[in-house]
Amino acid sequence: MLENYTDVDVFVENLKSRFEAKLNYTYIRNILISINPFEDLGTFTSDLIDEYSNKSLFELPPHLYAIANQAYYTMKEETTDQCVLISGESGAGKTEASKQILQFLVAKSTDTGKAVMIRDRLLQSNPILEAFGNAKTTRNDNSSRFGKYLECQFDFLGEVVNGRMMTYLLEKSRVTTQLTGERNFHIFYMLLLSGDDALCRDLGLEANKLDYRYISQGGVGMVEELDDHSEFLTVMSAFQQCGIEEQERLALFRACAGILQLGEVDFQQQGDMAAVSNTDVLQMVAAAFSVDLVGLTHALTSRTVEARGESLVKHLSKDEAETTRDGLSKSIYKRMFAWLVERLNASFGQEYTEGRSTTMGLLDIYGFEVLQSNGFEQLCINYANERLQQLFVNLTLKAEQEEYEREGVAWVGVEYFDNKIICDLIEDAKSGIFAALDDTCLGPGEQGDDVFLKALDARFGQNKNALYSSWADNKKLQRDSFVLKHYAGDVAYDVAGFVSKNNDLLFRDLVRVMLDSKDTVMAKWFDESELDSKKRPPTASTQFRRSIKELMETLMVKQPSYVRCIKPNQQKHAGVWDQELVTHQVKYLGLMEVLRVARAGYCYRRPFEAFYQRYKSVCKATWPSYPGPLSEAAKLIADTLKVDESEVAVGKTKIFIKQPKTLLALENSLVLARHRLATHIQARWRGFVQRRKYLAMREAAIVCQKHARVGLAKRAVSRRRRAGQTIRTCDFIFGFMTRTQAPNGHNERFVAHVKREYLINLAKSVPNRLVKRWVRPIPPVVADTDALLRDLCRRNLALKYRLKLSPERKAILTAKLAAHELFKGRKLIYESSVPVPFDKYRVEDNEAQRIAEAFAKTSQQEEDREVLYMTVVHKMDRTNYGHVRSDVIVVTNDALHVYGHPKLKLKMRIPLTSLSKLSVSTLYDGVIVLHTPSDDKKDRGDFIFDTPHVVEFATTLFLAAKAKGVTYDVQVRGTPVTQMQRPQHHTEGLSDPHSCFPWPRAVCGCHGASAQERQSGHNCVLRWGIAVWQDKARGPSGSSGPSARNCQPHGISC
Repeated sequence: MLENYTDVDVFVENLKSRFEAKLNYTYIRNILISINPFEDLGTFTSDLIDEYSNKSLFELPPHLYAIANQAYYTMKEETTDQCVLISGESGAGKTEASKQILQFLVAKSTDTGKAVMIRDRLLQSNPILEAFGNAKTTRNDNSSRFGKYLECQFDFLGEVVNGRMMTYLLEKSRVTTQLTGERNFHIFYMLLLSGDDALCRDLGLEANKLDYRYISQGGVGMVEELDDHSEFLTVMSAFQQCGIEEQERLALFRACAGILQLGEVDFQQQGDMAAVSNTDVLQMVAAAFSVDLVGLTHALTSRTVEARGESLVKHLSKDEAETTRDGLSKSIYKRMFAWLVERLNASFGQEYTEGRSTTMGLLDIYGFEVLQSNGFEQLCINYANERLQQLFVNLTLKAEQEEYEREGVAWVGVEYFDNKIICDLIEDAKSGIFAALDDTCLGPGEQGDDVFLKALDARFGQNKNALYSSWADNKKLQRDSFVLKHYAGDVAYDVAGFVSKNNDLLFRDLVRVMLDSKDTVMAKWFDESELDSKKRPPTASTQFRRSIKELMETLMVKQPSYVRCIKPNQQKHAGVWDQELVTHQVKYLGLMEVLRVARAGYCYRRPFEAFYQRYKSVCKATWPSYPGPLSEAAKLIADTLKVDESEVAVGKTKIFIKQPKTLLALENSLVLARHRLATHIQARWRGFVQRRKYLAMREAAIVCQKHARVGLAKRAVSRRRRAGQTIRTCDFIFGFMTRTQAPNGHNERFVAHVKREYLINLAKSVPNRLVKRWVRPIPPVVADTDALLRDLCRRNLALKYRLKLSPERKAILTAKLAAHELFKGRKLIYESSVPVPFDKYRVEDNEAQRIAEAFAKTSQQEEDREVLYMTVVHKMDRTNYGHVRSDVIVVTNDALHVYGHPKLKLKMRIPLTSLSKLSVSTLYDGVIVLHTPSDDKKDRGDFIFDTPHVVEFATTLFLAAKAKGVTYDVQVRGTPVTQMQRPQHHTEGLSDPHSCFPWPRAVCGCHGASAQERQSGHNCVLRWGIAVWQDKARGPSGSSGPSARNCQPHGISC
């Protein structure tokens, strides 16, 4: 790194030391300084292309490939359009640099195989354009005599998909005039020295003849450094590669041959008009152009002038004819070159519109020129260089310093020369040099170059502009010249030919002749609208100024990279260093100002958004998104580098990085972060792919399993069929299959086996209790036997059970059986009495003792001594059913004794034999009627009792009477049970805790009385369908009156 960066001599000495060490490339930040070595140093090889590919700018020594790689990498990664601006004076190596950068881009851009043809054609277009647009000058053997801007289009993958070239200011004057030591365009010498004599004869040329007027004015024919023969073969190969057809190639060659022949046409003055003195040569020209000889002769020696609707023929003088001849030659060559450029553009294909794309521009334009005689072309060339220098100043020096101030970054200003004033002097639309030239050309009459010079003196002379001077200001200058102070130095311009070159007119007669050419390719070079248009075509300076303006607008929207080429000596010798020449180039290229700005400023700057989007994966705090301001995110990313604070500056909208090594460290961190993220993405992707494969395999496996199951099922069915056929041939199995049929010869064996197994299993599972169920499945063949054995077993178990019963238990069960026979299905209350065992005494223990004593006193007969049943009942009077009395009934084996309660006084003795029948209702009530024979006069009538144990009471009377030989007729009156709708809640319980007797709660609707009423001691007594409330303390409500109320039993019709 250069320590003293303010001394130009030190800087030039540093360049010299590197040049002597065969190091012809040097960096000033990202600007490459290229010194032409005038020898092959082996710096352009495929190995070097591979080495510099995918490397950062400062990772390897300075090289053109590093600049190309950096521009391509930035374009691809940041999706920003790029351009490489190559500048320097003629002979500094700009054309070669442009070719090598294009070679690198084509070689290392993404290659999917679809753009192979475009790559080849982009490369092969160079030798074609060099043949038609380059020439030998005193400063450069292969000088570009036109400006070229090549724009390559890349898709989102970074693969070149299209290209387009634009050319500027072809030096067409070289076609007819060359300075001493210079040559015409290469293509003329290539044709003559091609070695193809047949081709030369067909074109009407003489092979190896280099004394044609248009190619011999410079006094140089063959050049040792140029091999025209091999270059011609290269051009022919390039034509084929670019798809230029043979007819088109022949048209190009015939045009070149016709131009050479046209230069040989001589004129002689005959009176007031010129005539062709060698018509045989003109005939060869007409053949080359495929035009009419008479028409061509007429167009070269005269012109048609239209005035006030009339056409007049004006004959030309000898000088005017020669000027017309040269004008036709220059016009044909200029149009041919423009057509060739468009034809090459067409060979690159259509513009890519299938998705996102970026462009890479490559500008190779003529360098600053100071010749012995500088004319209109040199003014245009130097003006173009002034605009490029202005662009360089605006984008590097001025814009950078203004940006520092705008962003609030600490900065020490650097002074520099702003060449805007010289650009305005030349291009200003009202007061510029080009404007003065156009005014002269468009003025009345035929204006000469001296008029133009006077117009310049009037505008800028006499110290009106310090950048302009002429003979009027400085008598040391030539009378027909003026001097401009360019950024590269003072240049004297000879005004001779300015007006004619700026007019750039071709007589309409010549245009009409060329339009009638039988060569269809050559006829396309001329437009028929030129004949019809009444407007004057724009001047050459106007066209050039517009094209340069469009070029600047195109470059301003792209991110530039710079290659500044330096010529070490004027002799084009290897190893020779001209200190003064190099110092001059360093100064006018502005390299010292760039160096000072670079050392004081920052090599990298990006808006927060772009910086964050590119480097957010470097910092964990900013990945994948950061919620805060982007300035904070950019600062966090920069902090991950752990560098000195002076290396990074955070402005208002951008972040700045000072040293390239800091940026390189950040890029390395980005590479590592991308590898990490790529690994993560690959893992997710592979998981997705494997899952997709798994699902596909699973689906395929299911299909395979389905078909396999079908196959296995068919195989199993076949196997079962074969097994069935085999089984059918077995007697035992066939007997199982016919087991339901009558015994026959086929199933006898199986039936015997079933019977044997049945008896064996029955012996193990015979129930030992009546309640145990016979749960074994019974084979149909032994169903009858099983039913018989089951009945025998049940009888046997029942006999065993009965033999074990005690007399008391037997009596209870006998009574239960009698109740079942009497009331099952006939009285609703029967079902609730089944689970309640019959009891002999239905009174309290203390009451039973008192009743027993009273019974002993009143009993008269001996047989009455056996008490069968004792209970408390309610006796109803026949005259008033509401009058209820409590009585005690004692049933003996001979009679029924009724005692009053609670005094236990015998009220009546009813013999059992005096009763004829018993009657009860079908409902839940406890009323029973004891009927006596109606023929007995002493009979008191039937007796009505109400007892909660009506089933038990009636059954006891029935059995007692039966023991005496009397069978009562027990009648159940009312709606048959089978026709009744049984209340859903009658099974709630057998007793109500609030009544004096255990009584079903559902005997009537009165069970819905309130809890307060029931707790107060009220009882519900049902008497033949009439329910009354009875207060325990006051007696039946029938005697008290106020507490009595009637109700209908719930759901029962009495």
